[in-house]
Amino acid sequence: MKNIKKILLTCLFLRLFLFPSQAQAAYYPLFEPAVPNEFSISVKGLDYRKFIKRLLRAQRGPVVDDISKKNFKGTISVLNKDGKRIHLKGKIRINGDIKDHIDLKNTFSSLHISLMNGHIGNITKFKLFLPHTRNGENEVFWTALLRSYGFPAPFTKFITVLFNDIPHKVIFQEVLTKEFLERHQIRETAIVKGDERQFWESARKNVISGGGVVYPDYNYKHITNKSFIEKLIDRNHRLFIGIKGVNKVHHLQLLKKIPERFLHMENGSFFYQINNKYAPHGLEDNNLKYAYDPLFNSLIPLYYDGNVDFTDCKGLKSSFGSTEPLKHTSIQKKYLKEQIHSLNINASKLYDCVSDDILEIAERLNYWQDKSPLKQRVKTFQYFPSDYNMEIHPGSGIEGEVSLLVFFDGKFSECRFRAGLFQFKKKNCKDLPQKRVISFLSGKAKSAKNNKGPIYPINFGIIKSNLSDIQNSDIFLSISSSSYEETISLNPKKNLFIYFKKSNQSRKIKLLLDKNQSSRIIVSGYLGLNDSIEVLGTQELGQTILSGHNHSSRFNERLLTGCLTLVDATLDRSKFYVNGATCEDAINFIRSSGHVAQIIVRNSKQDAVDIDFSNLTIDHIFVEKAGNDCIDLSAGNYSLGNLFLSKCTDKALSAGEKSNVLIESLRAIQAKVFIASKDESSVNLEDGLGLNIEKKCIDVYSKKQEFDTGIFKGGNFSCEPTKF
Repeated sequence: MKNIKKILLTCLFLRLFLFPSQAQAAYYPLFEPAVPNEFSISVKGLDYRKFIKRLLRAQRGPVVDDISKKNFKGTISVLNKDGKRIHLKGKIRINGDIKDHIDLKNTFSSLHISLMNGHIGNITKFKLFLPHTRNGENEVFWTALLRSYGFPAPFTKFITVLFNDIPHKVIFQEVLTKEFLERHQIRETAIVKGDERQFWESARKNVISGGGVVYPDYNYKHITNKSFIEKLIDRNHRLFIGIKGVNKVHHLQLLKKIPERFLHMENGSFFYQINNKYAPHGLEDNNLKYAYDPLFNSLIPLYYDGNVDFTDCKGLKSSFGSTEPLKHTSIQKKYLKEQIHSLNINASKLYDCVSDDILEIAERLNYWQDKSPLKQRVKTFQYFPSDYNMEIHPGSGIEGEVSLLVFFDGKFSECRFRAGLFQFKKKNCKDLPQKRVISFLSGKAKSAKNNKGPIYPINFGIIKSNLSDIQNSDIFLSISSSSYEETISLNPKKNLFIYFKKSNQSRKIKLLLDKNQSSRIIVSGYLGLNDSIEVLGTQELGQTILSGHNHSSRFNERLLTGCLTLVDATLDRSKFYVNGATCEDAINFIRSSGHVAQIIVRNSKQDAVDIDFSNLTIDHIFVEKAGNDCIDLSAGNYSLGNLFLSKCTDKALSAGEKSNVLIESLRAIQAKVFIASKDESSVNLEDGLGLNIEKKCIDVYSKKQEFDTGIFKGGNFSCEPTKF
């Protein structure tokens, strides 16, 4: 297990070079967390008495109840990356639903820890599992393997934790949070998972009465990352994204054949086949988690709790049918076997069998992806059945009145009905304030009670209303390899998806935004030397009035911040021009790579150029007038040539989230900050000049809890802060 980081890098090498056609829609980790092999936890006094009391209660009950899982406080001591011991405050609780997580003999248990300050390897929330609860080494190997294929899976490793000075070998595993998504190149969004409260209530009652566990026929869903939906900025959009995610999951569960559900997910067929063979527990409705991508109305499966088992490794047959003869070579087998063997687990024929299975499925995934153009990736919004009926059978263990959260006619409502056949009637519903909606969506709404026990609310989803507007909001344009030139005027509330095929011909598009700039442009594909995109707002050149950064709205219901967004694009010396944009970002690059010849942005109401999760070389950037930052770089590698930035309301250039930035030449006139390097970013400036810098020339700091301070290195540069 000591070599797991090395192994994962080997997996990434294998994945990138042997299976290049899988690159689209894959979510590789940007870095591997530097979690140490050992740290200590100190729980003293009243908090230790709380832990003992809850440990004893958890052992006595039929299942580990919520009271046993209440928080207590402790101190986590760990060596940081500089070898200095630091002490972090944490909220700690017992983790797990059944008693295999309790080790009364050694006065220990599986733990859930939320750090109140600082981080461990850029992780702020994590679990420490008793190894047998996750099948030991299997879980560590499986999560690393999934990440190597571009599937988001929590960072997992064996460590030793000293709990009040007593050593315990545990499995460290991060909790799926915002930093987890962003490390896997996914913008923060709703994470949907089964709400197990009704299930465990049923389990508790039946165990007490001597019966078996009864699974509710209707599977509850909730948003696990409550922080996403409760933020004030863009809360309406956040709540709508949350209910759309729940709605999407419910729709897929109407497909009774489980393999069919995964055909509607990002790379779902591959994810289903390998997990169905070795980690089926993680595919169950109450375990599988999803990141909902509102841009493409798709679900990204997130591995969790697969109960990985390799005892039945035999030849694997595809659940989706054979596509074409397998072509994996001996060198592919060799690479995969070597990285599996070097995990220090068990280099046996068992893992050879696993490697053969995975290589076979990977071949089929390649074939499937090659048949999937952009339009297939963007799926139309899917309804419930037209009569909007949802049946909750009496045999499910749910009796009495049930509350449902629905989105109807643009509003969130709570509807009540008796268990049985439900038919939506508006008279049974009442509007809900936002706080109650958040409580419902996050699985925190209180249960109703009857003589047979609690009945928990159901997040039902979208059942009617303006879905036709959503369905008709997307327009698709495919640009062929022939020469092309066109001007397009966008209508309000339209999303124009443009896909560029590979070409060496000249292709030029001018796009005119609607008056209120409610339309958005999404570009992907291959843009070359002779390709250019021009986007114009409604303001005449030079007439945009900059009113400063407006924090009332950052993104729309598709999670788009840019008037022009390039996502999963491959670039080869392309050119971009944007003028008069009033979006959060005039131009936004997401998960894009390659070489950009020129970016020109004028009169941007907020950020001019924003780049996330990308690897780009950019020759020239010219910005004139930005209501916030002129350039904002996050979580990527950026080599920038000549930059000329003027009238930046906030920062001329800002880098964050472990970005690596090399700048050849930067000229900035009028900004509050010349360069900001934050959150473990590294900015290297070869030549620079800042004039009329109001506050700080160089600002190096930490903004987010999961990161340390940024780094700045400068060669030949000067900065003239003056009062402006």
